[in-house]
Formats: sequence, C-alpha cells, structure tokens
Amino acid sequence: MRRSLSLLLVLVVAALSQAEIIQIDNFESYTNTIALKTEWANTANVTLTLDTAEVHGGAKSMKYAYNNGANPWYAKAEYNLNEVEDWTGTTSVNFWYKVTAKKEPMWIKLVVDGGNAYQKNFGSVSVGDWTEGVLDLTQPDSYGNTLTAYQISHIGRIDIVFSAVNYGAGTVYFDDFTRTVPEPATVALLSLGGLLLRRRK
Repeated sequence: MRRSLSLLLVLVVAALSQAEIIQIDNFESYTNTIALKTEWANTANVTLTLDTAEVHGGAKSMKYAYNNGANPWYAKAEYNLNEVEDWTGTTSVNFWYKVTAKKEPMWIKLVVDGGNAYQKNFGSVSVGDWTEGVLDLTQPDSYGNTLTAYQISHIGRIDIVFSAVNYGAGTVYFDDFTRTVPEPATVALLSLGGLLLRRRK
C-alpha cells in the first residue's frame, strides 16, 4: 500500500509539471481604472479600481471595495469574456485574493448563457496575506452541481459576489486569475495511478 501511494504521488507530481496554465486575467494589461472597467463591470454595491500597492504577481491588481448596506443587499462584479470560451478539459480555476476588511461571504461563479453554472462559496474570508482560491471543476460546486459538457464549452462570464449576511462593507484585492488544463498524457498517468491503487486494494 505504501508503495502504491508513493507511485501515485510521483504520478501527481508528473501531472502537475505537465499541466498547462492559461491566463484569464492578471490585470497587467490595464493602463488605469477606466480601462479596467471596460472588462470588469461593478453591477451592485461595489467600487472597482486598478491598484498598484497591493499585488500578488506583477505590478497591478484589482481592488474590490463593497458595501452591502443598500439595495440589492449584495455586491457583484462581472468579468465578461471577449467571447464564449470553450474550457473543455479545464480542471480548475485559480486566483489570488487578499482581504483587508472582512464582512461578507465570498462567492466565485461561472456563468453560461446568462445563468449561474458553477458557484463556489468561500465563506467569510479572513483578513490576512495573499491566499489562493481554487474552483476544483472536477468536484461539485457548493450546491452539488457539476458542469455539463455543454456548460464547460460555453463559459461566458466570471462573477465575484459578496452575499449579504452582515449587511456591511469590506475590501478585497484580486490578482492572477488562471485555469489549469492537464495534457492528455497527464490524464492518462492519473488514470493509471487510480487503477493501480484499486488493484492494490
């Protein structure tokens, strides 16, 4: 059993080394806040600004300052992709965030055809240093839903939402949105590892 686990660990390391990391948005291309807002829309109770003081990678990030003390009692920002994107094969969406004022639960949502297709609740994220957020698309979301083949091939938007629990204000910085696509050989390696473990058991 120990040998099988060691083999699986080797396969996982090999898989990670062969995965393709595709940039979604690292905020480096925006010259100012006006340019940022051409891609990111502050649709409810949030002020978005391009920031150069709090960054995870590169020289820029997005400051997300919200206040849920007004109708519609939640905060929401939308990132519309240039066109509907085919994310077939994508196993995760990764991003980095830094909370400097905590108040409400954070949700990251993938939108298909105008509707929420995958919704991850990160809870009331704590004040602290930069933290990596992960949407594991191989697992169900916070409502138990998994992306269908159609949905993952028609991703149109990413939403950042802070739902209302305390009806207050908070500030969070976001940076380095990416998605991970393992190469076909990597998927085969992981499948082989799973088969070996099952045979051992």
